[in-house]
Amino acid sequence: AVERARLGTGLPLWIDETFTAVIASQPNFASFVDQALLDPAPPLYYFVTWLLPLDGNAALRLPSLIFMIAAAALPLVWRIPRLSTAAAVAWAALLFFWNSGISYSADARPYALLFLLSVAQTIAFARLIDAPTLRRACAWTAIAALAILTHYYAGILGLTQGLALLFVLRRRAVRLWPSLLLLAPALLWFALHLPRLLEYARPDIAWYAKADAWGALGLMLWGLGPYWLILLAIALAARL
Repeated sequence: AVERARLGTGLPLWIDETFTAVIASQPNFASFVDQALLDPAPPLYYFVTWLLPLDGNAALRLPSLIFMIAAAALPLVWRIPRLSTAAAVAWAALLFFWNSGISYSADARPYALLFLLSVAQTIAFARLIDAPTLRRACAWTAIAALAILTHYYAGILGLTQGLALLFVLRRRAVRLWPSLLLLAPALLWFALHLPRLLEYARPDIAWYAKADAWGALGLMLWGLGPYWLILLAIALAARL
């Protein structure tokens, strides 16, 4: 905890953090929306920093410090049914001591908030699978919407969990459909933001190469880390 608090002390903002500073310092809501639409990221994290009375580099990084510590504490305070205390503590420890998470604690960017919401979404999903009620479905969908409004990549996690939910619950999942209405704010913002996002795909603007089919496969495997072949072998062995 001391290392997390000390890490960003005295450091200037790096270039991506300056975008956060510009958006968070807008004088009114209309100018905030204008600046948020210019950025490729969704607006939730920027909205949080815009609402808070933050002044200075350290203050701008403070929400990330709080988000990362809260993410590690969440498995202990919002429990997954029948998960042992030892397992919950182990999960919390893994989240708290994750190396990248320590650096995210001192980064005025959306990643710490995304981390917190993804942990919450994972817990909400496990609770929904355990007891598929409309109330729990709404909790899971609402958190998923907030995660998408923090980073569009969160949609991949929500889609994967949604497909797993359909596979497990089958027809029982149909009665949970009203919870999907909570995705509306995220979808509306995405529709509003899409013209700007398409600008980043133009070859005369983009600073990265377009992904071909092989590159897209590599991006999906990247999410599993460098040991995806080992994970695949374990999965196949377990299935056999």
